[in-house]
Amino acid sequence: MTSSVVDRLVDAINGHDLERLVDCFAPTFSNVWPVHPARSFNGRDGVRATWEAIFKAYPGIQATLTTRAHSGNEIWGMGDEG
Repeated sequence: MTSSVVDRLVDAINGHDLERLVDCFAPTFSNVWPVHPARSFNGRDGVRATWEAIFKAYPGIQATLTTRAHSGNEIWGMGDEG
C-alpha cells in the first residue's frame, strides 16, 4: 500500500465516485466494529453498500487528509470530514 491509495480514496470520496472508492479496497477487506457488531461488513460489496448509504445521507460530504504517517506497508491518516 502506498500513500497514492489514500490520495485516491480521498479523491473518490470528494468526487462521490462510488466505483473508484470501492476499487481502493481489497476484495478480502474486513471492517469490524467490536462494540457494534451489526455494523461490521466484508468485501467490496460491503464497502459499496456502506458508502452508497453515506453519500445518500450526506450529499455534501468531503474528506481532507491533514496528517499521515508511514510504517512499512501501513499508512495511518487523520483528517476531517465535512
